[in-house]
Amino acid sequence: MAQPEKKIASLLSGYGTIVMDTMMFIYEFQAHPRYGLFTRPFFRLLSGGKIRALTTTITLAELLVHAYSQGEARTAKIYRSRIANYPNLTLRPISSDLADRAAELRAKYKLPLPDCLQMSPAGDRDVFLTNDGDLSIVEKEIPVLLIDDIMQRFELGG
Repeated sequence: MAQPEKKIASLLSGYGTIVMDTMMFIYEFQAHPRYGLFTRPFFRLLSGGKIRALTTTITLAELLVHAYSQGEARTAKIYRSRIANYPNLTLRPISSDLADRAAELRAKYKLPLPDCLQMSPAGDRDVFLTNDGDLSIVEKEIPVLLIDDIMQRFELGG
């Protein structure tokens, strides 16, 4: 296992499930020059079964909006397939229980509903992985890891 993968695996091993925000997929699918330094090893760990993660159907919708707005139906089809078939990744639909949890989070923290829906599957042993610092406000209830903080901690990308 490469050094960045070891460091990321070590960091994430203390959590149950990693709940992923949409930007993880955007960075990976679009081969972001900076954030790919984190997402590439993360997704290798995921595909290799070293970690397990989930995301909600909100991620799928957010990814598809961009593809469709660019007139890229083929890209939308690829995104749907990649998310649906990615090893060790669960795509969780928004159930009434998750909607209820999201409503609690929104009422308490005044965050946008899509963000609350994304975080709603996270339990007390899980972690929400994002790069949106505003979401750290829920830290007392849901551990939040920011990609920028992880990259700085592990000196990824200089």
